[in-house]
Amino acid sequence: MTIPKPIFGLRFRSNVELQPTPDELEAFLAGSRTEGGRERHGSDLERYDKLMNDVVAFRQARPQDPIRLDLRSSMYYSVLSHSQLFNQPLRSAVEHYKYLLHDLQTLDLKKPSSFIRSAEEEIERLNPKKKDQAAKRERLLVMVNERKELLAKRTKRKTAAADELINIAGYVRENLTRIMSLCEASITVLRDFRKGGETEHRLIEDMKMHFKEQIRDSLHHGPVTKQYIETLQREVYLISQELSSLIAHDVHALIGLYQSIHDHTDSTARGLASALAALEKKTELMAADAGALFAQMERLLSALVSDHRLELTMTEPRIRTVYPSILLEKRREALEHLFGLLNRERRASRDRRSYPERRMRTANGPTGPERRSGKERRAGKERRKSST
Repeated sequence: MTIPKPIFGLRFRSNVELQPTPDELEAFLAGSRTEGGRERHGSDLERYDKLMNDVVAFRQARPQDPIRLDLRSSMYYSVLSHSQLFNQPLRSAVEHYKYLLHDLQTLDLKKPSSFIRSAEEEIERLNPKKKDQAAKRERLLVMVNERKELLAKRTKRKTAAADELINIAGYVRENLTRIMSLCEASITVLRDFRKGGETEHRLIEDMKMHFKEQIRDSLHHGPVTKQYIETLQREVYLISQELSSLIAHDVHALIGLYQSIHDHTDSTARGLASALAALEKKTELMAADAGALFAQMERLLSALVSDHRLELTMTEPRIRTVYPSILLEKRREALEHLFGLLNRERRASRDRRSYPERRMRTANGPTGPERRSGKERRAGKERRKSST
């Protein structure tokens, strides 16, 4: 199974009439969650913004920039960038959800409904044949009509806001599922890379060739001692062992980071799916229990962007070779090749053949017998000729 389309692309069927202006959204995010409180509506996004800006800076950095020279940072931000969890569309979806939920919760339907009910009861008691009561009755009728128009507008907006919240939550859940599939495919690539060992073998052969050329260069300047050759042989063996160990450590650390992203998004996606399924059963989206589900999804989205522990857990083995620069160069080459593989469109792990098994037959492929039998078999001139 391939990733069908870009993660967190355009959100379709959104209600543009409900979109706040940039100034309205900025003012809302800067406002306090509770009256007199210090926590702002946008506080949940601060940590996410920092990581998103770091990922953007990493993508735009030139090869000579420090962030590129730091191998650990390069691995970390390469995974975060590849996962597509940190991006502006997701941030916009979360902040718009927060804004619309606040709008939904603060639009008052009770006050105009209560006024209409009280006014209509009073109108019933007034005598239209009495001049003073007739005038009051007319004023009340005008006010009732105004409240009914206001109530209709607010009801329409609340209904539209509820539909938009469902749209946003569904959009996030769908794209989180794509991120999970990407993580699963990436973990499979990493495991296959480690098991195959082709890149590791090639890099080791490159190092051996490097030292052979070093010996040939030395021979141009005179004879070399047996001890010198044995020393280089020991270094080649040592670097080969250390490179193999480092690649294993790097792959293990990358798998751990992809797994952390997968588990974090899986938790949110499951919660959103459960809440959306419950909302589908509601006949009235304005009911209190429906409101509780909308609030629950807001907490899930807030946790998605703020409550995550995405760390690259790795310990650097002690380097014993006297040629650490060669080791670092080959390690970088291995990682560059590995991330080249990861950035290709991959099948999800459950549909990929597991090393070293053959390709799995697709569900849409032929399911009948592979060879004809009896009358179905070709005869005479109709028989297929062998290609040999």
